[in-house]
Amino acid sequence: MQESNLGHFRRPRLLARMGDALRQHQRLIAGVQWTVVALYLFFLLVPLFMPLPQEDARILGSLQRFAQFLFWGVGWPLIMVSMLLVGRAWCGLFCPDGTMTEAISKHGRNGSIPRWMRWPGWPCMMLVATTVYGQMVGVYDFHPATLLLLGLPTLGALLTGFLYGRGRRIWCMYLCPANGVFALLSKLAPLHFRVDEAQWKAYRGTPFRLVCPPLIDVRRMQRMSDCHACGRCSGYRDAVELAARAPQSEILATHNVGTAEAVTLLFGILGVGMLAMTWHGSRWFALFQSVLASLLRQDWLAVLQQYAAPWWLLVNCPQANTVFTLFDGLCLLLLLLAGGCLLALALWLPVQLAVAIAAHAGLAWQRLSLALVPVAGVSLVLGLSLFTVKHLRAEGLALTWLPQVQAGLLLVGGLSSLWLAWRMLAVTTVARRLPALAVFVLPVAAIGAIWLERLS
Repeated sequence: MQESNLGHFRRPRLLARMGDALRQHQRLIAGVQWTVVALYLFFLLVPLFMPLPQEDARILGSLQRFAQFLFWGVGWPLIMVSMLLVGRAWCGLFCPDGTMTEAISKHGRNGSIPRWMRWPGWPCMMLVATTVYGQMVGVYDFHPATLLLLGLPTLGALLTGFLYGRGRRIWCMYLCPANGVFALLSKLAPLHFRVDEAQWKAYRGTPFRLVCPPLIDVRRMQRMSDCHACGRCSGYRDAVELAARAPQSEILATHNVGTAEAVTLLFGILGVGMLAMTWHGSRWFALFQSVLASLLRQDWLAVLQQYAAPWWLLVNCPQANTVFTLFDGLCLLLLLLAGGCLLALALWLPVQLAVAIAAHAGLAWQRLSLALVPVAGVSLVLGLSLFTVKHLRAEGLALTWLPQVQAGLLLVGGLSSLWLAWRMLAVTTVARRLPALAVFVLPVAAIGAIWLERLS
């Protein structure tokens, strides 16, 4: 990389300079990345050799309890917030799986990416599979379950990088369980790497060597959903710079939305994901169990209620007085998958009806569904922070102000979704726009009602 090649393109703006700094300090960033890898492996592996914490153990009194709080009470809520604020900077600058898969890919077999891996349904399938499995093995409460849920994707990332990497992050692009979530939430990020294609064409110097880990065609990059915000392209051909944008701009500018992306939002995040974050302690789950028990034959029910499964299939920790029977596992599996389908359908129908009322060829249900991204983002932050709140209250913090903050976040997310829908419906007449928006209120209100019931 030669700075002289950037000679006449001196951008005084602070954000542009920050983007350039990311490119110029790759060695420092690599040091940070490998420090994160070391900490990740330490807190993932070492607690396994520690005794099971007592029920009343404090966060700082048990390495297992501290590691669980670090992963699920601090790490994942902050990662989701970061997607909304700075895009996929976590992926490009800190993610241990991304760092390791890119490193091993430089020394692997360098095979071609197989066709099956390019299937657009993987983000949704991987998200649903990890979400359901995490709930079945009690990932928030037992560290061995955390090792499985986080460790298996890490092994997958290493294997994929070794087989197909070619110095790129193939796992992150296609098979990462969080890829679909990150791609959707980062659409709202107020920061992006802006590309001036005219300046790109006009450039006459010798550009530095550009390696884009997620294999993006930087010249034609118009959205941040796939960009990992690593900064390696900043200043390339005097045409790429970190800049601010309106949070809704990417969603409003996206017209061709794939069905797989919309299904990931409705079924993966708002269907299965929301049920996974709200079922524990819910009276609806207890009601579902009683209804299912009444429908099963008594001899089958007796067998299902008598036996448990290994801990790596269902929660099975007698030391902590927590054991899921086969019946408990069946109820949870049906609730998450069948209930997720029904909830996604209930959210999709008003979206489809709103599109039908708008009656405009340029507005498909897939595109209008993206208006639910803000309230979906708030839903994820609220759901993942439930673990945080639970343990902070166990530490003696009252958090009396929290319900008002949670309600405020729901209100902001809901109003933002309605505003996006209003803007998208501008393609039709006012006579159609108003009733279409009135119908679109239904899924937003349903999401809000589910969370208000859970948080009350």
